[in-house]
Amino acid sequence: MRSVLVTGGAKRLGWAISEHLAETGWHVIIHCNASIDQAQALQDRIRGRGGVADIVRQDLFDTARCADVITRAADAAGRPLTGLVNNAAMFDFDTALDVSLDLLEAHWKLNLAAPLMLSAAFAKQAIAADNPSIVHITDQKVVNPNPDFYSYTASRAALAGMIAPMTMGFAGKCRVNAVAPGALLPSFGLSDDKFDQVSADNPMGKPIALSDVARTVAFLLESGAVNGETLFAANGQQWTPSKRDVMFNAG
Repeated sequence: MRSVLVTGGAKRLGWAISEHLAETGWHVIIHCNASIDQAQALQDRIRGRGGVADIVRQDLFDTARCADVITRAADAAGRPLTGLVNNAAMFDFDTALDVSLDLLEAHWKLNLAAPLMLSAAFAKQAIAADNPSIVHITDQKVVNPNPDFYSYTASRAALAGMIAPMTMGFAGKCRVNAVAPGALLPSFGLSDDKFDQVSADNPMGKPIALSDVARTVAFLLESGAVNGETLFAANGQQWTPSKRDVMFNAG
């Protein structure tokens, strides 16, 4: 059975990805840290619908333990993993004028170092005949930047810049791709109504469906010919420049 580790797989986008993959026949290993209650609820939901799900709990800020996460996930699957979705991330506000070393290092540790270390461990255990695949979650901000969330943007841009060298470095072992979503869910106290307003600021004029992002991840995991690519699941938001992050654009 195909098996996939989804980091941050119990919350928000991670939940949607985990649930969709389970519904399409994957054995999903849900990674979590503090969100153990949500992970257990999702596991129960998946199993209640006839799917297969397990949980691996680990603080990914402890990047030295990333290889252990892959090992434990493969043990739960009963064989080497087929897929890895690097979804876990932090998203804290700062700007170029108030950037701090602590916040910058925290973003880079979780949003860059952890995915790189997890990917290396995944590639080492992957069986090429199984069509193994890594999918990184990045952000449409990497090509459509604004000055908000400065450290977050730096870490996402750095990960996006590693798609090509990682693809070449893992040649013959596994494929590497990325999904870059647009604004998906409200944060920082933004109301649902305000979020619906600002998240529709894209060429399609409507919010981005979590299910569409999850299906894009599934496509990249399964399509053996796609390698080294980034798919923007953003309703074209990457072509809608803004002087501020969309969450600050509500009228």
